[in-house]
Amino acid sequence: LNRTSVRRNQTYPLAVLHRAFATAVGGHRVRLDCSPSSNNHKGSNGSTPSSSNLAEIHICLDKSLRPIDCTRADDRVCTQNVFIP
Repeated sequence: LNRTSVRRNQTYPLAVLHRAFATAVGGHRVRLDCSPSSNNHKGSNGSTPSSSNLAEIHICLDKSLRPIDCTRADDRVCTQNVFIP
């Protein structure tokens, strides 16, 4: 998954999104916030898994404003499949 392969209105596995966003910020873990979804959205493989909607991406920074790993790993409300609106 890279920037050109991420498409709007698609569902991706949470782990795949974490790897893609970590790559974008120098290998550091980000924290995702999602909102619950009552709808099923088509996945990148054509299936329709139950998913949550991506709402926010948190990039954690040190005092010098350099990316660091986010220590909270709770990915608020995100399910195993995340829809990118």
